[in-house]
Amino acid sequence: MSRCRPQRRILLIAALACGCGVDSSSFDQRRCDGGELQLLDDISPATPVDYVELRAVPMGVDSSPPDREVLDVHGVRCASASDPEACADAFDALPLDSLISRGEFFSISEVSLAWTRGDEARVASSQPEVLQLLDVIDTPGEAALWAELDRQHELVCDGRDNVGAADGGFFVLTRTGNGCMEDIREHQVFVGADGEIVDVDSVLVKRAAQRNCP
Repeated sequence: MSRCRPQRRILLIAALACGCGVDSSSFDQRRCDGGELQLLDDISPATPVDYVELRAVPMGVDSSPPDREVLDVHGVRCASASDPEACADAFDALPLDSLISRGEFFSISEVSLAWTRGDEARVASSQPEVLQLLDVIDTPGEAALWAELDRQHELVCDGRDNVGAADGGFFVLTRTGNGCMEDIREHQVFVGADGEIVDVDSVLVKRAAQRNCP
């Protein structure tokens, strides 16, 4: 079970208080609910994997070992490895630093996607590496994952459907901004099979406070 990030809780409360957002008619599937990501059970890598894990490490936090947060998981780690113990050790030794970042200025994390396949343990720490693993974005879970990994957008997780099929890709319901120095806006984005993200529509949810920021 994945855990709800503090910022996601704040945005959920803001959305419920406002009761507004983009037109929901384009969405008919839910890949996240109540802050819990439900993405990795619906990805289909070009070469199947035994286990996949979406994890995050807070930036600017000095801890040893780093405080790794598992956001979502699917499968059994090292399930088909000839030496499961060696595979598990290799997985635990994978680097946590990543070029993919999530969050806002007061709470930023580095995010990566790690997996095992047979005796192999690997990690994708950039968007091109994630896309190489997926090959083509052709499932709702992959579209929601790709939108979640976009630096500007965060998947909306407030109980509404947030993904829907579209010609050549998927529509995904996302949110930007933190309500502090930036307005919170809700977006309908198009995620293409090749990873293209296009902002189709957006609605103001909450204006920036511009003061008393965390």
